[in-house]
Amino acid sequence: MSMEWLTELDAGLAAGKRCGQPVVVAVTTGSDPQCAKFEQETLADPQVQKALARMVCVRLDAEAHADLLAAYGSVTLPVVLVFGADGDFRGMITGLCAPDEFVFQLEDFFLD
Repeated sequence: MSMEWLTELDAGLAAGKRCGQPVVVAVTTGSDPQCAKFEQETLADPQVQKALARMVCVRLDAEAHADLLAAYGSVTLPVVLVFGADGDFRGMITGLCAPDEFVFQLEDFFLD
């Protein structure tokens, strides 16, 4: 299963509002081994892919978006910023985690 990842935060937030879907922003860097493992093992996992298929997904390079990381107070990579369909920040998932834990944390942001 191949997912479409947007590469601009503003475009992702606009698409989330337009489609009524939450927005997930994965911030990684190619120079970090933990980010590579996150991309290869967590994001590629079928369970994770299924959960993300219901969301607008954005992928950003941490080195090019250091200001964004600073704005949300994240110093750990990889980091996933989670926004509601309304564009409101819901929280973040930091560091490398197993696929099932990632899905659990992701879905926890949308429980009312």
